[in-house]
Amino acid sequence: MDARSHCPRPSEPLDPTKEEVYSFVETIYKDLIEIFPDALVHVGGDEVNLDCWETSQSITKWMQQHNMSSSVELYEYFVTRLLRIVSGLGKKPIVWQEIFNFNLTITDETIVDVWKGFDTKTIEQATSSNFKVILSGCW
Repeated sequence: MDARSHCPRPSEPLDPTKEEVYSFVETIYKDLIEIFPDALVHVGGDEVNLDCWETSQSITKWMQQHNMSSSVELYEYFVTRLLRIVSGLGKKPIVWQEIFNFNLTITDETIVDVWKGFDTKTIEQATSSNFKVILSGCW
């Protein structure tokens, strides 16, 4: 399986257009849940280089076939599937504030982790949208 997006740096995101990415992600979370039986799982989601996907011909072709005009739409597709996987394993997901700031669709049970200092705007927006918030930016 090659789930890489073939972007220039190895730290770049996976290729969310490949179905095997989601099998891989589910396997990873199943393993993590066996080791860490907590009710919450932090799925990350910060500092994802979305520009990388726009340089891939196969990814942009897939996006066009699925009526997506921006990498943010593809990111939402990935996040939606990721949250479905985590919730399906009986865990409540935590996401970095970027996912909320991108205005991506997240489940009602998702907790938003505000890590960029005392970002009162994001805290106010998230809590007024009935999301629970973790403030880790103060550390």
